[in-house]
Amino acid sequence: MRARGHQIEVDRHTTNVVVFGEKINIRLQEKLHFEESPNKYGWNTRTYNPSDILTFRMWTTFLWKQKVYSDGKQLLEKQLSRVMAGLELMAKKEIYERNEREKRWAVEREKERIIKGKKERIENEARAFKALFEQAIRLHQANIIIDYIQTVEANAITNDNISEELESWIKWAKDKVEWYNPLINKADPLLNDNYKTNIFKELLKEWQ
Repeated sequence: MRARGHQIEVDRHTTNVVVFGEKINIRLQEKLHFEESPNKYGWNTRTYNPSDILTFRMWTTFLWKQKVYSDGKQLLEKQLSRVMAGLELMAKKEIYERNEREKRWAVEREKERIIKGKKERIENEARAFKALFEQAIRLHQANIIIDYIQTVEANAITNDNISEELESWIKWAKDKVEWYNPLINKADPLLNDNYKTNIFKELLKEWQ
């Protein structure tokens, strides 16, 4: 294996060979035969016996996908070229399958990115239109309030009913309209922007 440029790693009870950067588990062991016989409690117990057959096992992730070479018509040491070919083929297959998985994952990630991007654009578009609609409603409502203030003021002047209290109220009302008007957005010492969106909703609930 080292002559082929592969590295051997031993980690506790596990031996691995690194082939083309892929770590492959390897195990050299004798194949065992077992016999079952009932014990004194009536349960079957297994007795393992040597077989004089040497096996070389290799696998990457799943033990059940292992490749096994063993003594048979030909001794294991006579099969080293097949073993080496099997190791390198397994490593190449693992590299190919991982690359294919990564390609599929990349395609799936791109699909998810496109779907997520479209969803975000839709949500941003909806938020922007909602904000536009709210601004338009606020401007419309502000104009209604302005008309009302002007009507109250004109009526008071016509009837010669202007008082300090009314003038104070007119000034307060105009300041509030300038605060509520989206084209002016005058700062208010008490009310913040949250009231601009909530106050009309609260009024609608009260009117229902």
